[in-house]
Amino acid sequence: MSLPVMLSQNGIQRQLFMDRSDQEVAIFQYSAKKLKEVIEQLNEV
Repeated sequence: MSLPVMLSQNGIQRQLFMDRSDQEVAIFQYSAKKLKEVIEQLNEV
């Protein structure tokens, strides 16, 4: 789901455009968070 879609669903009719570097940082942070969750699940087993 893209950011503009999320905002319009919240009643905010304004699109935000992230530049490339911001988007890459967001993707990296999301990936790191997912990886951390997977590692924690493996440690529980």
